[in-house]
Amino acid sequence: MRANTGIAWGYAEKMLVVVHAPVEPATKDWNEFMEEVRTHVDIRGVMILANNSRLTPIQRAEIKGWYQEHKVRGALVTDSMMMRGIVTAMNWFGIEAKAFPSDGLDAAMEYIGVPPASRANVLMMVRKLEGMLPKAVPLAAP
Repeated sequence: MRANTGIAWGYAEKMLVVVHAPVEPATKDWNEFMEEVRTHVDIRGVMILANNSRLTPIQRAEIKGWYQEHKVRGALVTDSMMMRGIVTAMNWFGIEAKAFPSDGLDAAMEYIGVPPASRANVLMMVRKLEGMLPKAVPLAAP
């Protein structure tokens, strides 16, 4: 698990789990995150919790490229209509991603292929990551 001022991330059940603070990630924080994520080759899916956060156009392009290279499914858990629209646009480029509301963690995990018996481990990772960000707002009740 790692965190900086805007992003916390870790790996559980071969899934990348990311929690964004409700801010636009600073370039330094974003670069640290992307550098670390690029080194992992055995990721089967990605779950991102991003309530009220946002990415720059450059950051969105980097994410698009990463998904195209790694060919994994992504689940974005957010209540932000803007972020949900961005996920829809990413699908136009052949990226398998889907947005889920804040109460849709189980559906998000199903979408990225987390087996039911492993979901408690992923949820535990989510809670730990939320705790690493002082500005993180839990998206769903435990």
